Amino acid sequence: MTGCWSSNPENLVKCPPGDMEILRNTTNLKTGEISYLYKRFCLLGKDSPSFPPKRLLKRHFLTVGHLARNPILAILLKAMFKERKTLTFVNFARFLSIFQANTLKTKKEQLVMASEKKKRLLFSMYDTDMDGIISHEDFIVIVHRLYGDIMSSKQVLETAATMIFEMDTSGTQKILFQDFADALNVFDMDETLVVKIHED
Repeated sequence: MTGCWSSNPENLVKCPPGDMEILRNTTNLKTGEISYLYKRFCLLGKDSPSFPPKRLLKRHFLTVGHLARNPILAILLKAMFKERKTLTFVNFARFLSIFQANTLKTKKEQLVMASEKKKRLLFSMYDTDMDGIISHEDFIVIVHRLYGDIMSSKQVLETAATMIFEMDTSGTQKILFQDFADALNVFDMDETLVVKIHED
């Protein structure tokens, strides 16, 4: 049995060729980045019944100290898993590739597509009941998860109301995707919400 982290480099598991090909064809990830992510995937699933792991469960993420302490982990996992009960490596890598840092070689159309994917993903994270609209209640859930330990209930409600007010261009007290996207346009989506994916 091989392991992801072994004192003997020859025993390191390697990304299945099929997964490598899929990710090379459907993401901007390079071969070395895919290999690096596969090792992280293996590390998360090191206690799976079979090894290397074929799939991850949400509980695998809950056993990692710094991840378990993240106040929005539940929301991230919901966005990552969607309706799935398990997560394949391809699903895992595709999700992280949305936050991949761009380089000088990144084409303009790729930058636009990456920005759109980030906005869609963020919208789905704020849309906690997944009804296609971010409501006042959705904002309350997010604000409470992020700041509930330092804000009073009144402050949480006020902050959620302010967020709705600032994004709501239709006066409906609900945020559609375009409202959300327009609000995010003040940020440089190419430089924010970026994950540095190392190369193996």
